[in-house]
Amino acid sequence: MPHISFTIKTVAFVTESGSAAPARRPFLSAQFLGFGGQRLPFPAFLDTGSAFSVVPYRLAQQLPYVDLGEHLVLAGQLRPVEWNGIPCRMGEVEVELVDTNLFVRTRVLRVVAKIPRQAAAPTLEQSVLLGMSFLTDNRAHQELHATSAGLSGHIWVP
Repeated sequence: MPHISFTIKTVAFVTESGSAAPARRPFLSAQFLGFGGQRLPFPAFLDTGSAFSVVPYRLAQQLPYVDLGEHLVLAGQLRPVEWNGIPCRMGEVEVELVDTNLFVRTRVLRVVAKIPRQAAAPTLEQSVLLGMSFLTDNRAHQELHATSAGLSGHIWVP
């Protein structure tokens, strides 16, 4: 079972009072399976605060996906699938995570995601958000280590 290292990306925010407020995200090298089985590299980051993954519109146009519908049902109520105010469909795509330093990759993994029906702001089109469902659907394990040298970690799947 290969361990895929995170690349921690930091945005060095500062509050108006001058206090440092860095925002960090664990990024992964991902290759999404496109039409004809071709592998499409696209940055992805893990966000355990998001229930579902999100595949940006510009990538989704290049991927075959299983359409799971445009509503979620909770307590008998239909709720439209949306992301940042953009109407979405729920869909399932496939991805492999890659560690380019160790030359290893995972098996094909399932991503149940919100798939926007239109492009979002350019900053939101730059990477795939892998939500909590990605971890549970694939029985994935993740570790993050905070040390005086910074943040590091990895993910692995059985």
